[in-house]
Amino acid sequence: MQFLTDFADQAVVLPLAACLLAWAWLTGWRQGARAFAVALAATFGTIAALKLALASCDPNAALRSPSGHTASAALIYGGGAALLLRLRPPAGLALAAAAAAAIAATRLGLRVHTPADVLTGAAAGLLGTALLLRQAGPRPTASRLWPLLLTSLVCAAALHGRHLHIEQALRRIALGWLHAAGCL
Repeated sequence: MQFLTDFADQAVVLPLAACLLAWAWLTGWRQGARAFAVALAATFGTIAALKLALASCDPNAALRSPSGHTASAALIYGGGAALLLRLRPPAGLALAAAAAAAIAATRLGLRVHTPADVLTGAAAGLLGTALLLRQAGPRPTASRLWPLLLTSLVCAAALHGRHLHIEQALRRIALGWLHAAGCL
């Protein structure tokens, strides 16, 4: 399970997102690049804001820390593949949901998240994917996929197993805010 979940760690998905953004921009698909940047910001911003807001909550609560891995899997793997394969939004959302479900199962199996955590992460990722698919427009037919695919495979293989530990950094920030506000 750890092997699969590591593909959705921010150490892997952020460089993959950068590859997809750069590829879209460099191939002249400006609308797609802008849509992907907005979807990334919206999805990751939502997850970060929720993690910050929930950092001081009861550790036994059903919703403790929305799964960024699950949200990332939906948007980066599901949404990205849907764009590259030129899937219509319903099929693209189904692919994103499948990617989210696969990673959510690993997060639950590893006991890192609660069901509410992975469902919240999946919802954020699917909303980001819906935004992406709605705003990106059609992929240009002349754009070559092999440079992106090769770069993405090398990137994922090189970074697999690495961890950015963003969760701990967000928790420290939230606790610092609470301490400064006199709540702790």
